Amino acid sequence: ESDKGYPYAFIRYYHLKSASAAKKYLNEEVLHDRCMKIGYGKGCQTNTVMAMEIDRSCPESKVEAEFGKFGELVRMTYNQTLGSALCTYGDTESAQQAIENMRGRCLGRTGRVKVDFANHEE
Repeated sequence: ESDKGYPYAFIRYYHLKSASAAKKYLNEEVLHDRCMKIGYGKGCQTNTVMAMEIDRSCPESKVEAEFGKFGELVRMTYNQTLGSALCTYGDTESAQQAIENMRGRCLGRTGRVKVDFANHEE
């Protein structure tokens, strides 16, 4: 609870898609006679970027080439089945540039990529 006695919670989702769905379906729903307000918290800046909703037809080489434009990619893990990638850069500035430039871009034939900083344990 906050100083004013209003209950609150911070929930961290592993996938951006899940967080987006929670906001879409739970915002303004009533819980214990109170209207829920769902929003996004500010992520901590790291050198790792999580990318979701990459078109599943997009080959790994294309994903690596696109994300590699912003700095040294130390490591990239791409799950083509899920359409997600985890890109670790040599520094946080490169990760920031990747987020700024890749957010909302089409990568493949359909959909817009969702990107954000990822914690190293993800």
